[in-house]
Amino acid sequence: MGSVIPSELRFTRTERVTMGQPAADALLDQAQAMNCRKVFLIASSTLREKTEEISKIEKALGSRHAGTFSGIAPHAPRADVLAATEAARDAGADLIVSIGGGSATDAAKIVSLLVKHDVRTVEDFEPLRTYVSEEGEVINPITVGPDIPVICVPTTLSGGEFNALSGCTDEGTQHKQAYEHRDMAPVMVVLDPAITMHTPHGSGFPPAFVRWTMPSKRCPPTNPTISPMGLPKARSNCWSKASPGQSRSE
Repeated sequence: MGSVIPSELRFTRTERVTMGQPAADALLDQAQAMNCRKVFLIASSTLREKTEEISKIEKALGSRHAGTFSGIAPHAPRADVLAATEAARDAGADLIVSIGGGSATDAAKIVSLLVKHDVRTVEDFEPLRTYVSEEGEVINPITVGPDIPVICVPTTLSGGEFNALSGCTDEGTQHKQAYEHRDMAPVMVVLDPAITMHTPHGSGFPPAFVRWTMPSKRCPPTNPTISPMGLPKARSNCWSKASPGQSRSE
């Protein structure tokens, strides 16, 4: 028998992942199941302004749609996250949904935390951020997590939708700061292939196709069951996206 590397898996708030179901249908189904009546969207500006994807979700939610915020800049500046927080608070949100890339995902999770802690200024972010003490110890000061659940509809391979850690940028120092609590993890992740078709080339493969396969390619030793199941599918997806004339090895 070979050696066993000790490991541990801790679960967060995430209870459900849908794959292949249209985002509008999945979100309405979950909102109904949770009896959420004020669903607040934090959406990609591109998706909102240049496609029908966001409007389709708004229409599907109907009277449950409480509002939509877009305009989170890359790396989620604190001012943008605060603006989204104010909008969600004013809307009386009881469910927050991110639709877009990593910045929208991070923002949604942090917005839920900021509403819980009644954050009203960018300076109020400081007591909540993770920091390193003079002794080199990583300190996470958050002991009380958010109440408002979050759902993530990712359109890039950021990976933030599958964990509780989120980051936003202090514009003054240009440092990205971390915020983490187990209840910041989304209750649901919606992997909709159709909505990723608008993702610009170079931003990552559509996550609904390769999300579950890529960890085995990046970190082969993590799970012996993933490599035989996942890698052939990942390679197939990568090859199918090759440009005309491009070899599969590229």
